[in-house]
Amino acid sequence: MAKPKTQILDEIGVSGLPMYAGRVFNEPLTKLSGDRWRKVVRDMQTNDSSINAMLFVIEMLARQVSWTVEAFETGNAKDEEIAEFYRGALFKDLSDTWQETLSEILSMIPWGWSYLEIVYLRRSGENDDAKLSSNFADGKIGWRKFALRSQETLFKWETDDNGNVTGLTQTAPPDFRQRTIPLIKALHFRTSSHKNNPEGKSILRGGYRDWYFKANIENIEGVGIERDLAGLPVMYVPAEILSPNANENDTSLRNELLKMLRGVKRDEQEGMLLPIAYDSKGNQLYKFELLSTGGKREFDTSKVIDRHDQRMMMSVMADFLLLGSKETGSYALSDNKSKLFCNALSAWLDSICDVFNRQAIPRLQKLNGWDTARMPKLTHGAVEQISLEALGTYLQHCSQSGIEFDEKQQNWITQQIGMPAKAATNTPKKETKPTKTVKKEKI
Repeated sequence: MAKPKTQILDEIGVSGLPMYAGRVFNEPLTKLSGDRWRKVVRDMQTNDSSINAMLFVIEMLARQVSWTVEAFETGNAKDEEIAEFYRGALFKDLSDTWQETLSEILSMIPWGWSYLEIVYLRRSGENDDAKLSSNFADGKIGWRKFALRSQETLFKWETDDNGNVTGLTQTAPPDFRQRTIPLIKALHFRTSSHKNNPEGKSILRGGYRDWYFKANIENIEGVGIERDLAGLPVMYVPAEILSPNANENDTSLRNELLKMLRGVKRDEQEGMLLPIAYDSKGNQLYKFELLSTGGKREFDTSKVIDRHDQRMMMSVMADFLLLGSKETGSYALSDNKSKLFCNALSAWLDSICDVFNRQAIPRLQKLNGWDTARMPKLTHGAVEQISLEALGTYLQHCSQSGIEFDEKQQNWITQQIGMPAKAATNTPKKETKPTKTVKKEKI
């Protein structure tokens, strides 16, 4: 049997990602695969103060970044008009603001990915129906919103024969009905594209081990402190109550006493009520007491917790947030680490722009019948603010070297120091009279 010829444009191999029935099995730890990892992520970002602080800083830094849409060719009237259309569609006409949409997109950082459905609308002006209302009335197709499809609702990924994602199927409350959102109508953001994994890689995964030990040590520490303060509760009871052949009444009493013993805490409910009962020899039948601890604990749990906390934050280059809360750490070290963190965040924002420029804008360009060869692009500003001291020193050196700045450059400088840009002035040029050249006659 003759083998079919391979076409030069055919894709032959696959990425090697272990995916079966639309579900990814790329996690080496079985206890962290699938839905179990999603529960861990929710616990980590909800209950850990350090992780919560890191995610808060990421979102707030991203929110203060300036965003704009640049025309394909600056100065071209048609290109500028189309760019202005996208600025209005993205920053003025979304039912959820751009800042709110950005927060949903950034959920890819703790989860590794985010999937937002594109909802379009016809721009026909204001309408009583919020789904049809627009701030523009030009009749063009625009965006109504980019709606997050929660990571916790993922049922499976839809893929083609080569493992490329073509859509997402979710099961979500209140009806838990399966809904498939094709990729052609969605934006798919990932922190990593290794093995073409649709679920990317959560930045929390590298710090999971340290988070696990930190959380468990904190729980043990809490129990230990409670026992140190309250002591070890001990109760003496008649022997027949502890007998395996105890009757129903004694068994019930034993269970109640055990419940009471385990519930002893130093709080507003502390205290026990026991009967005064003696045997025939005058010995008290019921007795309760607290035994003191043997002494100071051998391990300093604070140092152990701090170590795991720092290593966990180091995994995402956010350990500069811990500087100042400890006795060590310098401003220079904090400055260098924060710059690395901002550079990493800037790279994530670059990937967000890439998804819009490769997926969202081309589709809307086609829907409105515009040339896809002259598309505008979404860009973002700098994440880290320039130091005024460094800027002042630089400008001083430029002045001493005789370097002059044009009006556009001067406006940029004033923006960096928080001052409004200089208004453009249209100064009429002075008319210069043509000089007559007088021919000199030879003598």
